[in-house]
Amino acid sequence: MGYSLISEVTDDEKYRYSQNVSDFFTEYRKVDNYTICRANGVISNKFENNYDYFVDTEPFTGYVKQIWNFLSENQSNTCLTIKGIGGIGKTALVHHVCTKYLFESATLSPKFNCVIFCSAKDRELRLNTMRERAEIYEIDSEKRVSSYRDILRLISRVLYLNVEPDCEENISKIEDAILKENGVLLIVDDFETLDDEEKDKVVKLIDKMKISRHKVLITTRSQYLTGIHFDIEKMNEAQVISFMERRFAKNLRLNRNSDNLRKFHDLINKFGAEKIYKLTEGLPLLAIQAATLMTLNNFSESIFSKKSGGATEEFLLGRLYDYFAAQTLKMLFWIIAFFVKYEVYQIPSDSVRNFYTLMCRPRKISDADFKKDLDELKKYNVIQIESDYIQVVNKISYGFFDKYSEEFRKIKKTGDFFDERIFQLTAKYGASEGILKYVELPDSEIDENMVKLFAFENVLKYRNEYRLKILDAFLKKCFAAGDKEKISEIYSESKKYFDKNDTYLKLFKKYETALPNFEVKSPEKSVTIPKKIVESVPKPEPPKNDFQALTKELEELRDNADEILLIKHHAHREDKFHELMAKLGILCNVKLGFALEKFSDEHLQDARNTGELIMEISRTGKLNCLENENCKRLFSLIEQKMSERVFPE
Repeated sequence: MGYSLISEVTDDEKYRYSQNVSDFFTEYRKVDNYTICRANGVISNKFENNYDYFVDTEPFTGYVKQIWNFLSENQSNTCLTIKGIGGIGKTALVHHVCTKYLFESATLSPKFNCVIFCSAKDRELRLNTMRERAEIYEIDSEKRVSSYRDILRLISRVLYLNVEPDCEENISKIEDAILKENGVLLIVDDFETLDDEEKDKVVKLIDKMKISRHKVLITTRSQYLTGIHFDIEKMNEAQVISFMERRFAKNLRLNRNSDNLRKFHDLINKFGAEKIYKLTEGLPLLAIQAATLMTLNNFSESIFSKKSGGATEEFLLGRLYDYFAAQTLKMLFWIIAFFVKYEVYQIPSDSVRNFYTLMCRPRKISDADFKKDLDELKKYNVIQIESDYIQVVNKISYGFFDKYSEEFRKIKKTGDFFDERIFQLTAKYGASEGILKYVELPDSEIDENMVKLFAFENVLKYRNEYRLKILDAFLKKCFAAGDKEKISEIYSESKKYFDKNDTYLKLFKKYETALPNFEVKSPEKSVTIPKKIVESVPKPEPPKNDFQALTKELEELRDNADEILLIKHHAHREDKFHELMAKLGILCNVKLGFALEKFSDEHLQDARNTGELIMEISRTGKLNCLENENCKRLFSLIEQKMSERVFPE
């Protein structure tokens, strides 16, 4: 049948049409290559609705009202950002609102004349009912956007401008046209997959839009937000059951002979709602998938042994990985993946940083920025960053990580570190013990980078005994390989990180056959200096004891820390802090240890000054050395000496 303009239909006819012809307002009256003109006159670009599974249940009915209230009533913001993880129904909500309130609207003056839907999705997930598993399908490149110019191209088509955004002049024409247009709703779906530069261009256009003429909806997984925003949360157990009940009830209306709703209730009674909830993880996407699989399996308990499969997991997170531009970001993702593989979901931040450094150094990546990459994963809701650990958020994606670890196996170059066992042992025994167990394996891949990282640079964090064991493991490998030159290099470099006590010297003494001239000093020629010259040179006053010299160095370090805190560039600031941590470690492990060996009652006040400085420096979290064994020993000695003092009554 043909359709008339909504303005040509009387109110009575509208009512009759909507009651007797159910698809009247969902159909359209005019179609061309790129656009659809709906029965009520609203024009939009062509896009496929994916809300066919949408049902009237909480929490989604509340979200629908929030979105429509923003579009119809909000006068303070042009843009609303809808944020949530993959599979939670962001796109479906937007499609549902558009259809219910715009495309099916029977009002004479629809709120918006034009709806422009821009999707950055490049794939979709469908359930293959024959194979009973989810599969990913690529979306035609013509139907998705990947840049600001793609968005402008869609705007041009819906507004019938016939202008391609292929030069700055045409870009300005399209921008001016939409800014002058009344009643435009622009939707940018999966905003996070655009490059940052492209995002900025979109935001600049939004900033120019008038609230009285335009509205913008953005859906995203990331923390990159513009305008006002709200989060879509996972469904709880009761909501999941209600969601699936409504779906089975809808099918019952279509097929009166269906008894799927009863079978679903039987399944709940037999196995409990919690078990069904675990299949869905609170996501509509997985709830729909579970409902379909239940129907295909005649509600057999075998549904609980079926896995959603890699396709679902890859769909929910894999696309993010593909969009990671920086190699270092993929490396960080991979490191977290291995901890997840061994069921560690709260990962110590220091462990992640150490492995990140261990991966970047052999590849000589000069622009590695741990904090920036960590923040990027946080933006995409892969992790949450706590004070001293990283919490993995997307538990539904644990199995999916394995696939991406293979990528690093394939690109591994000579000299690159890779051994999965280090993650396994660290996950089982903790950071320090796990790494130690790894380096003591006869076939471990311990190399110079590991020694420098764990035995030298982490001097502040790890005990001398621990660091010496790592050093010993590496020296043993060098000695077995006959690499005398490397042992000499390590000896020369290690001297500044260790107190040269008997334990340290005995360690190298074991390998002295590989060290000719071990601790041999070259003779110095004596030079006679005239007495007058000697007397004329002012002599610096030496510190009275080692604690005074140590206090002076700690004061300098404290001042340096204050200066570093003012550095705005976080990557540069982090590098400087790590240099300072290494220096503080040397002071605590070497110089403080040496001072403590000579500790006596007369040094008490100077030792207290040193202790106060250590307390002050430790207030800066990165420089906290209160757990250092020599620092503990210092405070213990001070406390002991103070308690031994006899004060007059």
